[in-house]
Amino acid sequence: FDDTHNTDIDQTTWRESDMIDDDDLSSGEDDAMSDDSSDTSDVVNDNWEEGVLEDLTSITCIEQYTIHQAIQKCRDFVKAVSKSSILSNFINKEKSKDKLSNSLMIDCKSRWSSTHRLVQSILFHKSIIGRLYAEKYELNLTRKQLIK
Repeated sequence: FDDTHNTDIDQTTWRESDMIDDDDLSSGEDDAMSDDSSDTSDVVNDNWEEGVLEDLTSITCIEQYTIHQAIQKCRDFVKAVSKSSILSNFINKEKSKDKLSNSLMIDCKSRWSSTHRLVQSILFHKSIIGRLYAEKYELNLTRKQLIK
């Protein structure tokens, strides 16, 4: 049984015995190869699998889903404000009180930088959004707007 043909051995792992066959070397070549044999001990093992996550758990999917839901809520909120004159008037009045010049921005889904600006604009308006939800029953909104 020849163990050099074992399929369980990692092909990227080199052994010095695989590189130099002592039976094939003549005495003259042995001296010349002795210098080269010291170089073979410096062969680098390719351990590309080290540190690679192969098992993607459901936690990653849950985190991605949660982030997607949060971004979708931001999009829906900005769209609702832009479609409703009552909501946009409330936001504008509160912005003038807080002296904010930034506006709520909708994003383009294929541009990550615009999604960043969407989330950033929501964060700038965080206190105003909190007041909006605290006073939403006093704004004469429709039932559908109250639910959103």
